[in-house]
Amino acid sequence: MHGVDKMYKLDRLGGQECNSTTVYLIKTDLITAKVVCNQINSHFSAREGGKFHIILIPKMLTTIEVLFEEEGLFGRVDFHIFAWELIQLDSKILSFEAPKIYKHLFIGNDQSFLTSIAKSIWSLCHVFGKPPLSIFHGKYSNLISSLLEHWLEEAGAPDRSDSDIGCMLVLDRDVDYAPVLMMPGTYTALISEVMNLSTGTVEIKEQNNEKRQLAVNMLLTSEDEIYNQIKNKHFSDVNVYLKQKANELITEKNKGANMSIQEMKNFVEGQLGKLRNECLALSNHFNICEKICNEMGQKFESFSKCQNNILYGGAKREVIMEIEDMMGISDDMFLVLRLICLLSLVQNGLTADEANSLKKQFLHSYGHYHLSTFYNLEKCGLFMTPPYPGEISMKIATKVAQVVPFPKKNMFQLTAQKLKLIPDISETYCLKNPQDAGYVFGGAYIPIVAQIVNYLIRKEMSLKELIKCMPGNINCKPETKLIATQVDGAPDINPRTILVYFVGGITYAEIAALQFLEARMGCRILCCGSSIINAKSMLRSAIVT
Repeated sequence: MHGVDKMYKLDRLGGQECNSTTVYLIKTDLITAKVVCNQINSHFSAREGGKFHIILIPKMLTTIEVLFEEEGLFGRVDFHIFAWELIQLDSKILSFEAPKIYKHLFIGNDQSFLTSIAKSIWSLCHVFGKPPLSIFHGKYSNLISSLLEHWLEEAGAPDRSDSDIGCMLVLDRDVDYAPVLMMPGTYTALISEVMNLSTGTVEIKEQNNEKRQLAVNMLLTSEDEIYNQIKNKHFSDVNVYLKQKANELITEKNKGANMSIQEMKNFVEGQLGKLRNECLALSNHFNICEKICNEMGQKFESFSKCQNNILYGGAKREVIMEIEDMMGISDDMFLVLRLICLLSLVQNGLTADEANSLKKQFLHSYGHYHLSTFYNLEKCGLFMTPPYPGEISMKIATKVAQVVPFPKKNMFQLTAQKLKLIPDISETYCLKNPQDAGYVFGGAYIPIVAQIVNYLIRKEMSLKELIKCMPGNINCKPETKLIATQVDGAPDINPRTILVYFVGGITYAEIAALQFLEARMGCRILCCGSSIINAKSMLRSAIVT
């Protein structure tokens, strides 16, 4: 097709023999580029001739050019750039599908890909118009703001003066780590935790008549009527809906028993195909629910209880003992890391003794090569320890702090208090009919982005007050005099459409929280991110393999 004989997945061990021309389509990654270099050199050492083209996504890096020059291949291969845009995964969910951006930015401090993110936002401005209000929250988001202005000046501003978007909110991932570390409770978020959910597609393994396992790829989009109804439901309510839907389909099937020939013909031509598709989708969702229950089991309850104790400032020693017990039985490494990082985040860092003890036990249980893991976690702010734990002054200060009952405040607690991120849980709190976005975590926590959007739409707080409540570096750009005069008052978001863009990845729990607000307040929210992220993918970025 189109002159292409064969297509192969890139194999690190060895390349496939191709005809006169070979094209590599790879992400902009130095290690992958080295694999390609080895394969091309292997080809030239065996025979002469052959053309090679390398398409890099989303941009070219100088380090890759230098690598090919050092390998003696510069000039013997042709480079091309595929600068793709945001990809629509579902209705009002867009992803740049660059999962390594988090590692590049927050661990490696490599800002090479910020230009690509800025260009993707520039493209959105050309599609929807430049928003009258833009809020950039975080170190890298502020850099993107400057790059975006450069793109608008050099590459051109949108032709239209109006905008379909009332407000654009761009945030760094480290502004709110809690939604990534915490155990979500919504259907799609749990699928992301348990199964390999990639670009909106999940692989389901089922048995055929010969009891062989078959892998079926299922696309999770709102076009699936059943999925559209349950995607943002709390998992405790999903099985109830699926059973109800199963009974409805059984009733529909049984109607055929009393049909005339003409009615049966009309049924087969019109509704049978749809009924089959719904039955297949229902079966797949039951399989997914079973997989979630089998994988999570008692872990969900115990983990949720432990994370809630951390959030509510419960007995710290009991939480640490719980984590130590998990390490003692070599429980899931990522669950242990999540709790350690969440504890460090909420407590504004651990004491030197606590940090050293947890680190030592973790290394004994899961391998000493994870020493570099903790180093990387410190770099991205997930594992915070005192800067000079060995100094006498630090020890004296610690003893004084233990004796004198000074009120201890930290950034997480202050932000949670100002933005009301911890819902008031009472016996009337209902996960099946939630009243706030905190239901995505069982009523334990409201993501910062959801609460910011909530205040913007409801106009419960002036823009100046809201910015004061938000932690970190914030850059607010009102594009019109109308918005500029409303900085001291509540901004008028018109049209009632907000674009949210997470630099470093957005979680399905945050998407569910935003879509809950969208349905509740009658607005439109576009959820965008450099990728879809979860705890495992984020923590895996810190692990050196």
